[in-house]
Formats: sequence, structure tokens, C-alpha cells
Amino acid sequence: MAARRKGAALALCSLALVGVSDACSAPGTEHSAQRRDPAAWSRDVAHVTGQARAYLDQRLGQGVREPAIVLDVDDTSLATHQFVTGPDSGVSEAEQAAAEARLPAIAPMRDLARYAARRGVGVFFVTARADDPGLRHATLVNLRGQGYPDPAGLVMRPAADHGSSVERYKSGARADVERQGYRVLESLGDQYSDLDGGHAEHDRSEERRV
Repeated sequence: MAARRKGAALALCSLALVGVSDACSAPGTEHSAQRRDPAAWSRDVAHVTGQARAYLDQRLGQGVREPAIVLDVDDTSLATHQFVTGPDSGVSEAEQAAAEARLPAIAPMRDLARYAARRGVGVFFVTARADDPGLRHATLVNLRGQGYPDPAGLVMRPAADHGSSVERYKSGARADVERQGYRVLESLGDQYSDLDGGHAEHDRSEERRV
């Protein structure tokens, strides 16, 4: 079994525990949603966000202070898997759509984020998108335009960080949220690198690593 971590993550990867065999791809591979049946993916996301909402209710009922959740962006909060690579430009249609702030929301995740915000939970987005001013602006415009609440924070990957792993970057970002005084209840994403490294409470994917 993977080493026990301080915290953990509730993730789309956890769907493997309920019979979905390819719910999360390994770090460094294309997003699993690109290889999944869209209807099945939608059902899976709804299932996981339902689990997340139930856990939020449980912890908020226990009086947890300064609660927060951390969401990945691409194929977790905003859908990119419907786009294909452009033929000659070297830039995928998904990247172009992200730069133009026109990616659609993944509705169950948006509903979870809204619910959390209404209950006083800080909603943070941590993405491996490059921390470019134009892309940061587009990401915020896209999230807000698709109905997500104003984030407590949007963390994007600094150019200087690209020599390290995505897992290290994202777990470090969650640690930074903790240093701001928040208790990260859940981290949600479609990649193992969104989950590993701790600094969140809940993990439904760990059994898959036995």
C-alpha cells in the first residue's frame, strides 16, 4: 500500500473502486476523459461530486474551522476532452479554447463548488496551466463565466517550476493553502498527480494502490 499521508484526496480516480476501470490515467498521460464515453464520464463525475458533498456536510457539521476544497481545472472543472488537436498549428483546440475563455463547465463540479462557497468553504483552483498573465485572466473569466464562485485562490504553475513533477507542484500548492490557515477537506481531480502528496483530508483512491 502507498505510504499513509497526512491528508488525502477525493478524486475522480476513486471511481475505479466502484467498477470503473479507467477512471484516472497515470501522471504524464492524456486525460482519461479523452478516452471515456461522455455519458459514462458524466455519471462518474456526478457520483464523485455526490460523495464530496456528503463529506463536506459531515465535516461542516462537526464544526471544522476555515474549511477549503481544491479543484483541478482541465477535465475537472472545465471540459477540454471534446476538443481535438489542430492539424498544423502545433496548438490544440483545447489550448486555444482555454486562451479564449470558452471551455464549458463540468456541471456537477460547478454545482459542488457553488454549494461549498454558499456554506463558507474556500474554493481554490490549482492547475498545471502556465502562470501567464493572459492565460490567468482567461482562466478566471472562463470559470466565472461558467458559473463558478469567485475563487479563494487560483494557483497556476510558475515557469520556473516546470522541472519538477506535477505531483510535487500540486501538493506544494495545497500545503500553501494550509499555511494560509485553511483546512483542506478535499482535493478533486482527474489525474493521480492531482491527488498524491497529501495536504487534504479525504482519499477514496488509496485502496486502488494496494
